[in-house]
Amino acid sequence: MVTKSTTNSSSSKPRKPTENFPIFPHGSGRWAKEVRGKLRYFGKVAGNTNGRKALDKWLEQKGDLLAGRTPRVKTDGLTATPIAVL
Repeated sequence: MVTKSTTNSSSSKPRKPTENFPIFPHGSGRWAKEVRGKLRYFGKVAGNTNGRKALDKWLEQKGDLLAGRTPRVKTDGLTATPIAVL
């Protein structure tokens, strides 16, 4: 008896660029990685099919995520808060 596969061989989801690439294209259309039991997302797959931008974001946040901390937000420089003069 011949069985048909229910998966579509021409999937629109891209593959990982290499076998040891640390993040994967998630079904939601975003690059993802499971870290400490939670899925973390690193940007959309659309327009970034090779995953380079997502890989850069993963490498930037890796230390904080593996340590269980919320990743720091990257800023352009110092911010100043005005002080009210009474």
